[in-house]
Order: sequence, then structure tokens, then C-alpha cells
Amino acid sequence: MGVILTTHAALQLQRRELEREWIADAIATPDRTETHAGKTSFLKCRKDRGRMLRVVTPEGDPGRVITAYFDRRHPC
Repeated sequence: MGVILTTHAALQLQRRELEREWIADAIATPDRTETHAGKTSFLKCRKDRGRMLRVVTPEGDPGRVITAYFDRRHPC
């Protein structure tokens, strides 16, 4: 699956030192998903970081990433 990053998402990946492959993996094989307010979050455990990576997309459009970050509220 091709992943399109919004300008904000591209900046956040660079700032947060996130790998694009991690983003694609979280969307393709999430450990959990959540939908709220028109957005879907794909959560994937990154044991090397000890936290869940949260990738946020518009609901129904998982190929377009709005943002991504390690969610401090969800340890692996």
C-alpha cells in the first residue's frame, strides 16, 4: 500500500524520528484501531521504543496520513 503524508505528517515524522516503514506497517497490520471524530488511529506496538505508535488517517482513507506519534498513554 502506498502511503501519502500530509505536510504536517511529513514534518512530524522527521521531527519525531519515525520511519516511513513503521507507518506503513502500522496501517497494514495494526495491533489495534480506534475511530473517533472522522479519524482512524492505527496503533502498533514498537517494543524497541516501549510504546504504541499511533498513525492517524481520515476515516475511510488509510493511505493518507495526517500525523503519527508514540502514544505515551499506551505502553506495549
